[in-house]
This record gives sequence, C-alpha cells and structure tokens, in this order.
Amino acid sequence: MADKRATIPREIGRTGLRYTTKNLVDDELSPELRWPHSLTTFDKMKSDPLVSGSLMMIKQYIRKVEWDIEPVGGVNATDEDKATADILRDALFMRMARSWDQVVADILSFIEYGFSFHEPTYKVYKGNFIWKDFPSRSQKTISGFKFDERGNLDQIKQCPANLAGFTPKATTEIEIPYSRLLHFRTDSERNNPLGRSILKNAYYAWDKKTKLEYYEAVGIEREMNGLPVFRIPMEYFMADPQEDPDRYKVFQDFIRIGTNVRNNEQACLFLPSDTDETSNKELFNFDLVASRGTRSIDTSKVIERYDYRIAQSMLSDFILMGSSSSGSFALSDNKIGTFIQTLEAYLEIIAEQFNRKAIPTLYRMNGWDDTRTCKLVHKPIGAASLADLGGFLQNVGSYLTADKHLENAIRKRADLPERDDSSTFLDTPVNVHQAISQRIGMTKNADKEAAVASPDDLAEQDDAMVDNLMKALDGSYQGEA
Repeated sequence: MADKRATIPREIGRTGLRYTTKNLVDDELSPELRWPHSLTTFDKMKSDPLVSGSLMMIKQYIRKVEWDIEPVGGVNATDEDKATADILRDALFMRMARSWDQVVADILSFIEYGFSFHEPTYKVYKGNFIWKDFPSRSQKTISGFKFDERGNLDQIKQCPANLAGFTPKATTEIEIPYSRLLHFRTDSERNNPLGRSILKNAYYAWDKKTKLEYYEAVGIEREMNGLPVFRIPMEYFMADPQEDPDRYKVFQDFIRIGTNVRNNEQACLFLPSDTDETSNKELFNFDLVASRGTRSIDTSKVIERYDYRIAQSMLSDFILMGSSSSGSFALSDNKIGTFIQTLEAYLEIIAEQFNRKAIPTLYRMNGWDDTRTCKLVHKPIGAASLADLGGFLQNVGSYLTADKHLENAIRKRADLPERDDSSTFLDTPVNVHQAISQRIGMTKNADKEAAVASPDDLAEQDDAMVDNLMKALDGSYQGEA
C-alpha cells in the first residue's frame, strides 16, 4: 500500500532582508542611522539630558522587577520538577560570577542600540552544569554577520578591541555560531539581527534640537558681545597677495581678529591711531554693534516642541508634565499605563530568550528531560493602589478560593508581612465556626430543668462542643457543621 502521508512543503519566499552570504546590507535611508555608524549616533544622542533621562527611567523600572524560576505545573508541580527549579533558581540568582541585576543591566543595552548578543558560559556545581555568566558581545565589536542559504543568521563576526598603550588595535576576527548566543532585540521585522533602536524615531527631533541649541548659544554670545564691525581703507580690500603682500596680510589678520572677538579670548583690541591727512578721520575703525529690540523668534518654544517629540517617540512624554506647557495631567494615567505595558514587553523579550534557548540548553547539558523545562517569569511592574486592589477583590471575591498562596500574594501587593504558619489562622470554613458557636450558645440558654438529659450530660455536651470549636480554630476539626 502506497504511503499517502503529505510531504513537508518547501519554503519558497524570502523575508526581504538585504544581505550577502558574508554580511548584512543595511538599507536605512539616513547615513547617520546606518549600521555601524548608527552606534556612534546613538552614543551622541545619549548625551542629551532628555534622552539619557528617559533611558535611565526605562532601565531602572525594569531592574526593579522581581524574577523567579517557575517549575512545570506551577503550584501543582511534582517534587522532581520543584527540585530542578530550585537548582536553576540558585544558579541564576546566587551562583553566577555577576549578580542577576548586573546581567539584566547588560542585556538592556538592546533598548538603545536595537540588539544585544550574549554568550552563556558554564561551570560545574554539585555535580550539575550551571551558568557562570552571560557576558555581552559588545555591539561596537560586531564587525559583520553570516547568513545561510535561506537568509537565517548563522554566525556573527567579532573584532574584539585590544587596548595596548591606549591605542585600539583590532585583533583577529572571530566567528561565533548563532546557536551559542542569546539574541535580544526590540523588533524582529524581516528577521533583521539589528532590531530597531528606540532612538531611531527620536533622531530627527534630536538633530534639529541640537542644531537649534547651538545656533541659540551663538546668538546669545553675539547678543552679549555685539557684532564686530571693522572699517579699513579700500586698498586693503583690494590688496593682491602677490603684488602687495603686506596689505594683504593686514587684511587677513583683521578677518581673523573679527571672527575671534570673544570676551576672555580676545579681551581687548589695539588699532593704530593714524588719521587721513585730508579728512582727519581714523584710517582703521573697530566697533561692536548691539542689536536693537528683541528677537521675533522664541527659540525656547521650538526647543520645547522638539523635546516633547523626543519624549513622545520614547513613550516618556509624561515626565514633561508640569515642566512645560505640553501635555495634560488628566492623561497622565493613560500615558503611564502605556509606558508600563511597553516595559513589560521588554521583559517578555528577555524571558523569551531564556525560556527558548538558555534553559533548554542547560537541561540537555545535564541530561534532564527538556520537554518539561522550567520557565523564567517576572512579576508585574509597579503595584496597584490599595483602593484598586480592594475594589478588585470585592468584585471577584466569589470566584476566588482563599488559601495560603492567595493570602500571601495579597499581603505582598499591600506591602504587608507574609502569613506566619506558627500563628493561629481560621483555615476551617467560617460556617463550621458559626455552627459550633451557635450550638454552644443554644446549650447555655437551654432550660436545664425541663431538659430530658441530666445537667451533667449537658455539661459534657458543652465541653465536647467547646473542644470541637478549638479544633476548628486550629484547623484539625474533621466533623460536620
């Protein structure tokens, strides 16, 4: 009987990424944003107070997030899976050469550069392979990329810098297999290994703002010092460098003096006092002309507009509220909410690389079952207010089953200490407590003389119900309500 199973269809199309077998072709229109020149441009942009402040805020928010290793099955995980999760948790957060916070800070360079490569290193601890570190492969040392016949990244080429006598010298180019690397990037459009820096969208506004600030500084300087004006005889203007080199040299000296007249650089100017014999006027004259009136262009407004556009491109425009005329406080909650969601997307990028590559690789190295791998998870950024938390619990209270884990989670969000198991808690359903208490009360109020049972029997019943109530309080009661 012929095999009727379908064959795997062959891939036909391409992603559209421009590349050769030996390198990537960056088709960015602006030369300043074209790799590898873009790295220098981004470094310049990071010197801007607004850009550096926004980047710092993004990174500090992310670095404050708590991470954990979650076993397969969560709270219902087997003892074996929980033990494996403990090994990974200890390896990642306690046993590495650098702290986890430092590793995350290193990884976050993909936000401003668009991508970041890290090569995991390993060591042996208590008979298991664990991570030693996740050192970065600096973006500035990446010299090229190699692709396979289908356009998938196969290797990266690196030229590590060797600083000898403060003179960088390129060493032999090395090639690192892509399978060995963790690749973090903000965007994977066309499977471009460069990603897309969040500073790209801010470049146009930053460039205009930087130029405008420079012109503003020049204008202020000229406004304070005045515009230098020289009046010299016409023969010096007409002097030929070959026929009349002396006058030509004097003319060039005056040009140099005029362009360099600045306070503290050229504090005074000496001119000859000779006068024309006919007109009795000075042969040379120098003056500073100050502007009259105010300028018609308010550069502060224009710079403020470019600042707002930079912050908008980085979704951090809420930090300008109150310091400028831009933005509305009524929209601040929505803006901050959008900003937080973006940061959580960055957290997912980090977790995705560990869960898809780093953790399964470690499982295979140790001979563990890589079909049941743990996961790197993160807690939410920020915390809801107590009023919001109370409203949420009130709305969904009937759908939640109270247990120790839920109680501790609520306590943590409310910044309260975790539950202490050594203290007495009401773990038995409330209706059991109420039912036993009611029986005790009814017995106490009963007419013991009219009762069929003797007073001694009623006292024994009281003692038994009190004993049951105490058992219900400490969670050991097994009877019915």
